[in-house]
Amino acid sequence: MEKNNNEEEFFDKSEMRRAGRHAEDMDTSFVEPKKHHFFLGFFIFLLVVIIGGACAYYFVLDTPKKTYLTLLDKLTEDNPVISEKTNDDINYNYSISTNLLSSDKETQQILDIINKIDLTGTTKYDNNILKGTNNIKYNKEELLDITYRLDLSNPALYIKLNKVLDKIIKLDVDTETSITNNIDINKDDYIKLFNLVIKNFKLSLENANFERKITKLNNNYVFKETLLLDETLEKELLTKLIHDDEFLQTYAKINEMTVTEASDELNEELANIESDKSTISVYKTILKNELQKLELIDEDNNFTIIKEDDKYNYEIVEENELLYKGYVKVKQDNKETKETFSLELIKEKISLELNMTYSKNTNSIEELDPKKAISIEELTEEDATKIMQYIQENKTVKSLLDDLGLTERMNEINNM
Repeated sequence: MEKNNNEEEFFDKSEMRRAGRHAEDMDTSFVEPKKHHFFLGFFIFLLVVIIGGACAYYFVLDTPKKTYLTLLDKLTEDNPVISEKTNDDINYNYSISTNLLSSDKETQQILDIINKIDLTGTTKYDNNILKGTNNIKYNKEELLDITYRLDLSNPALYIKLNKVLDKIIKLDVDTETSITNNIDINKDDYIKLFNLVIKNFKLSLENANFERKITKLNNNYVFKETLLLDETLEKELLTKLIHDDEFLQTYAKINEMTVTEASDELNEELANIESDKSTISVYKTILKNELQKLELIDEDNNFTIIKEDDKYNYEIVEENELLYKGYVKVKQDNKETKETFSLELIKEKISLELNMTYSKNTNSIEELDPKKAISIEELTEEDATKIMQYIQENKTVKSLLDDLGLTERMNEINNM
């Protein structure tokens, strides 16, 4: 037995030595590839989350209602004229020019005269008083320079003809043009009223009828999100306005009525609402949510705005006939804003283009003292002579009169 044990021990040792030599001959640089099952699974999971998140954003989080709420927020928050965040008065420098065209030769002669007129000046509005300056040029030469003050709460217009007459002239204004007779109303009341309507309209969208679909616009796929402006939405809005005390008080103040009268007026309108099939649709890019087109449809009428580069083209259709089209272009920097408004009257074959530039005014405007004003009837013969002398000696006035064909008539008046 002892012998067998020795043989087994010898055999084991021999096998170990052979195994050792074989192991030395093997290529130890070989490494068996690891199986990346965990990383592959994680990558697929991440891909699903990204795609699923995008789908959830576009079809769950980015709803049509959110689109309209965002547009309304931008309308109120990003607009310095109607934003309640600014306390600045309306105080601007401006310039206005036109380019009017007509297929009718006689009409074009009149439009050419208008096209030669340029307006520049300043305007400031504060506490129901609109004041400023107007510098009128004809064919690039100064025609008239005016300083004015328009009192809207106690209707009166005060003007001063600079370089012509050193007097303030008072012109009566029709009382129907006044904002108010007895109540102090300013631009903040109108801004408040507008924003209260927007606030309640946003709340009314909670139960509104929306529709979203993908469609083609200018060979690109876009979202078309439609809001039905139906009887339900109108009732919802009016009901909320009637129960908004702040809105009723502001509405009553502007319309010079009691809160009860304002409430009764809105309730009567609520009781007489008729069914409506109007819709408003927003077209926007799928990835960037950029507004491309706005469309308002009311039975046979259609109003559309389409974005094209840095301008917005629009068309107005009435009873299935295109009547008007044009564009609005706005260019803005830190110093000034340039706006171009174009309108084409299809039937009349007339095109109108209005160019405006405005910027914040930091200079003071001459104050016209109403107490020192005189009426037209109080102008003296000496004043009338100065005015006529200015007309006769001003080359720009003469150029305008020549173009209007009034030179001969003015000479007859002077010789009387």
